[in-house]
Amino acid sequence: MTRVLLTAVVVLSGCGLSPLTSEDVRALTLQPEVVLSGVVRHAQSQGPLEGAVVAVQGSSSASAASGRYRIAGLTTGPARVTATLQGFAVAEAQVVLVPGANGLDLALAPLACSACGTGQVCDTSSGQCVTAATLTGGVVDDCTSVAIAARVTIDGRSTCSGNQKAYFRLEGLHPGGPQTLGAGAPGYRSFTGTMTLMAGFNVAADIRLVPLGGCDAATPPPTCSCTATGCQ
Repeated sequence: MTRVLLTAVVVLSGCGLSPLTSEDVRALTLQPEVVLSGVVRHAQSQGPLEGAVVAVQGSSSASAASGRYRIAGLTTGPARVTATLQGFAVAEAQVVLVPGANGLDLALAPLACSACGTGQVCDTSSGQCVTAATLTGGVVDDCTSVAIAARVTIDGRSTCSGNQKAYFRLEGLHPGGPQTLGAGAPGYRSFTGTMTLMAGFNVAADIRLVPLGGCDAATPPPTCSCTATGCQ
């Protein structure tokens, strides 16, 4: 490299141009590539986060399963870095990039439950917004298999199956389980069972309520009302 620079000085001087100064020579020295890398972690569990998009100076990279990201081809100087991932608040950082390797780890905080979007609920175990579960099913008389009006409860939410219609629908439920499913109607024994809800649409088997007086007793058609907190 020294020989090349000295040759350049001689050639330029021979052409009648001013010789290169020491500052000029230093400016000709190749600078290493500017690279930013690090790990994106969960702010609470400190575990790595996959799929977080880290952006700086118009370039971006998605974090791997290990949480690591790498962005090359940057320029030196002050820069704003952002990291985004669904279910988490945007993380920002100000850095001063220098030639060569630059390290920056980022932590993403899960969104508050109130910030979850439509059709989502907050998973308190992970602190992340997840797709809510919807449960539909029916309630019938165990003796006649005729649809009856009954109150159905799961995950702190309740609703009524319609009069003369077995169908009921509960929305905004937390997926997972097993969860306790209950149903009751005047003149019938209460029902309690368990089920695991999947994110999205779930269909329960018909809930069969047994009349208190048995199948031979006359049981008036029950009615149902649901006005308490959590009713739908």
